[in-house]
Formats: sequence, C-alpha cells, structure tokens
Amino acid sequence: MLKVLRPGGTKAAAAADEIRALSKQIETLEGDLAAAGAPVPTDVKWSGSSAVPLIGAEINVRMKSLGRAKVIAYYPTEGYLGLRVRFLSPPEWWIKQETGRHGTGLVFGVEIE
Repeated sequence: MLKVLRPGGTKAAAAADEIRALSKQIETLEGDLAAAGAPVPTDVKWSGSSAVPLIGAEINVRMKSLGRAKVIAYYPTEGYLGLRVRFLSPPEWWIKQETGRHGTGLVFGVEIE
C-alpha cells in the first residue's frame, strides 16, 4: 500500500531512505538474474526482427521514444515474449506518469531496435 507523504519532515526522509534501499535491492536482483544467464523462453513468439536480447543487455525502446533500457527479465504473455526493462533515462513525462514502477516497463520485440 502506498503512503501519501507531505514534503519535508522525518516521514518524507524515512520514505526516501526506504525507496533508496528498495532500489538497491532491485539492482542486486537484476544483477543476479543477468549473472544466472536465464534461458530465453522458446514456447512463445518473438515479434522482433533481430535476436532476443539477453538479460542484462541494453536496448533502445522506439515506442514513445522511451530510449535506452536494460533487459531485467523475460515476460511471456498472451503467446508472445515480452521484456521487462529498466529505463535508463526516460522522458520526464513518463517519469511523472509512471510513478510506482521503479522505472520499469514491459516491451515487445517490435517496439525495440
């Protein structure tokens, strides 16, 4: 459950510290996945024209000009292979719109270069 915080005060500082700690945990888990070399699922379709990127690879997301992203997991859904990615420097509008996702998104092969 998300808490609504007012700027300033000890609660806001504590929440900021908690977010930083969670971000570090997420980065550690991403590194563990990349090191483990998770296999590419073969029972789903890949919509891209190039090979499926490996976990840990950097890609360019053309969709909505979201830019560079790091592949953090495979996400098969509805018969297609999706990529869970962490955006490296998303546009400001996306950051405001997508709060709560810790900078991650789901993209498909046709949406990347």
